[in-house]
Amino acid sequence: MNLKTLIILFLSIISNFGFGQQCSLPIQIDVGNSTELLIIFSQAHFSADTIEVIDGYYSICYLKDCRGAMRIETYNKNNVLLEQGEYVNSIDTFKTCVVVEDAFNPGSSKVIVKQYFQPLKNGTWTYYDGKGKKEHEEIWDNGILNQTKLFGKAAQRQKRHSKRMNRRAGKHGIK
Repeated sequence: MNLKTLIILFLSIISNFGFGQQCSLPIQIDVGNSTELLIIFSQAHFSADTIEVIDGYYSICYLKDCRGAMRIETYNKNNVLLEQGEYVNSIDTFKTCVVVEDAFNPGSSKVIVKQYFQPLKNGTWTYYDGKGKKEHEEIWDNGILNQTKLFGKAAQRQKRHSKRMNRRAGKHGIK
């Protein structure tokens, strides 16, 4: 065994024991119509973290690693579960340019490049109304939406809409 092999083996052993878990980049996830940044500092602590989003809504994130794999639950200000699902690791880091005020030259600004991880939705995501009743589920496969299932009133609205569209299509000779 040569020296290169020993170093690679040593580095893989270290990373498996968590010594290589440096969480220095933020993890960015989409929350509704806005974007929420989760900043995970140096050494990761893989336990539940609560992040307030807006207006009393909050999310509990169960972080699995530094690249964004996590389980997330979002609640309203009355502590009613609104959504829950899993994220898998981002493929790679993303970069964006941000204009910030230059602290050393007041009145001037500079462009900086920020790097971040953006994890992908995966598996079943379940959404609830403000009373905790299931509204719909989405089935995701590494960031790709494959299926949506509607429940309750949303499913009834969809059925009525489909019937109307089928009747209209029939009137116009469309099958």
